[in-house]
Amino acid sequence: MVTVLVVLAVLGPASAVFATASLVLLAAQALASIAAASGQGVLAVHATSDVADDQRPAAIGLFNLSYLVGAAFGPAIVSLLTL
Repeated sequence: MVTVLVVLAVLGPASAVFATASLVLLAAQALASIAAASGQGVLAVHATSDVADDQRPAAIGLFNLSYLVGAAFGPAIVSLLTL
């Protein structure tokens, strides 16, 4: 499952770079969105699989916090790095 998500995450931006038609850009956005939305759940399961049962809710909360903070500030940080 993780391999499929990685392939979708790579195909989305790669097809957007080389696309000239609007339908291809729409498909690229769809691929990237599916990879991001599915990736959070799959990665949360992998990240918390070795945590003790009584600590799992806190671990999932911390994982989601880290994932969403990265999604919120990641683009801003990358844009600052490219200036």
